[in-house]
Amino acid sequence: MAHNTPSKENTIFNYYRSSVLRRMPPEIMTNIFQAFIDLNRQPAAMHYANKLASVCKTWYNIVMTSPSLWTNIYVFNHMVFAKGAHLVVKEWIQRSKALPINLFIPGDWHDSRDLDYLFRNGSREVLSNMVQLVTVLAESSHRWRAISFNISFHFIRRFCDMAQDLSQLRSVKYGYKCREWAGSLQWKKPLSLETVKIRFKLTSSLLETLNVPSDSLTRLSVKEMSVERCIETLRGSPVLRHLKTSLTDAVPIEDFVPPLPVVHEVLESPFLLATSFSATIFNLYIRESQHTNVDSLRNPPCVVPFLHSRF
Repeated sequence: MAHNTPSKENTIFNYYRSSVLRRMPPEIMTNIFQAFIDLNRQPAAMHYANKLASVCKTWYNIVMTSPSLWTNIYVFNHMVFAKGAHLVVKEWIQRSKALPINLFIPGDWHDSRDLDYLFRNGSREVLSNMVQLVTVLAESSHRWRAISFNISFHFIRRFCDMAQDLSQLRSVKYGYKCREWAGSLQWKKPLSLETVKIRFKLTSSLLETLNVPSDSLTRLSVKEMSVERCIETLRGSPVLRHLKTSLTDAVPIEDFVPPLPVVHEVLESPFLLATSFSATIFNLYIRESQHTNVDSLRNPPCVVPFLHSRF
């Protein structure tokens, strides 16, 4: 895209002086731009569409006719109770046309207890702003492809209650702040998900905690769960291919009673972090069940990788 002049090399994009670029359709121009943008980085994913639209009229028209640039939607803490925030989100959703949506509710880095206070003690107008925002989001729930939560107040409960058709949803991630409101994470209807990531300890089943059956999961990452919970999860996840978690001890080793053997046909990359005590329990279970042994390091915490996909 560089334009050469007799005196110097000009690296500024000049759309009108380049006949090649001028003949490119908007779809190709958009793909060129997206190739240089890391959509997995939050700042880039948030601002690239607006920044590109502000370059010139040509790029503005390209952005407005490219729904793929508007499929990542972010809702931060400060937006939840803000007046007019729902209008911004609604416009963003409309620009994505009929494409699947990736919804991120990351929360802010600072403590969100002030927002909990707003919910409990806010004015009718403040609470109305939140309801309007949730309503706008819920209207697009039939297009949600992935959701990422990391927010710890009542917004989650209302959000889960108002979501309707979630047949397109394939991935849900829960940040560490969600641990404070685990009881608010229940979806109204069971979700058929492929990927679940939980950054807090799982003390009950996925179905009990989230209303998410594990029979359709292919990827599961949980910060912590007991050995027994891990075994139960494996037993109920016949198509699970990737598992990552940290094992904790639910019972003393002398009281541990291994459950029935588990044979898993498709698991490819289980990766477990465990103390030596947890590893001992798991090895005991593996040995008594005549399954493949688990390797563990001597000093906790340690990495416990399974050696084979069948165990």
